[in-house]
Amino acid sequence: MNLKSNKSSFNEFHPRINWQFLSNCFKDLGETREVIPVMTYEDAIKYFITDRPSDPRVKKGDLLRQTHSQGQLLAQMFLDSNNEIIDRPDGIPYGRQLVAKKLDAELEDAFDNENLIIVE
Repeated sequence: MNLKSNKSSFNEFHPRINWQFLSNCFKDLGETREVIPVMTYEDAIKYFITDRPSDPRVKKGDLLRQTHSQGQLLAQMFLDSNNEIIDRPDGIPYGRQLVAKKLDAELEDAFDNENLIIVE
């Protein structure tokens, strides 16, 4: 997986993706989300490598953020070549949600005032 990130606006990238949609996708993972003190750029990218599903459709990853009462709600998912979210056999997207109290400077810079990063 090439680790360059592309900055895209949330709605430009995929209008189907919104936080209501993501909440529904991840509801079976439980309401409790891991809360971490800091999410670093390195940790975010590392997740796409270490937790990449063996599904051959996986071509990209996305990192979405939204303001949360404890910091930033982050969702990391895997996408196909058409930017469609790839689901596990049980219908839940491959990926994770967590809350980061802070983002490191490198990750903040990567977002560049947007809410979406695509990793190819």
